[in-house]
Amino acid sequence: WLYGFQYDPLIIIGTGDNCVIDELIIKWNNEQQTVSTFTNVKTNYVLEIKEDYPLKYIPLKEYAK
Repeated sequence: WLYGFQYDPLIIIGTGDNCVIDELIIKWNNEQQTVSTFTNVKTNYVLEIKEDYPLKYIPLKEYAK
């Protein structure tokens, strides 16, 4: 579990040899205690995650520019 990262715009999560994350759960720090759940998340991408929006996959090469 990762806690306390709500103010950091970039979080790096190691996934080892896994190519897919079965389930990613984001618990938003807001009054409503909103929860976003994503399934079958591809690894080796930068993910742009925004509350109430679908995941946006950004290839690592594009992000590093």
